[in-house]
Amino acid sequence: MVLHERMSWRIIYLNRNTHIPTPSPVAGDSIGRWEGDTLVVDTANLNGKTWLNEAGEIVSYAEHVVERFTRLVQRH
Repeated sequence: MVLHERMSWRIIYLNRNTHIPTPSPVAGDSIGRWEGDTLVVDTANLNGKTWLNEAGEIVSYAEHVVERFTRLVQRH
């Protein structure tokens, strides 16, 4: 689960590889998989109400997003 600073959240499912067939009521259907040290998150089936930015612009229900999260390790 990812908690965003504006009090919203989304669940990233790591145990399946296909999206649900209908729009998610919250922030889309997110499926994650590991590629080495990087978590790749594929999000589809948005509800047409998801904010793109803080100006309140929304993305289409047809939007498809792929994100990559890589943990940075500090070396002393």
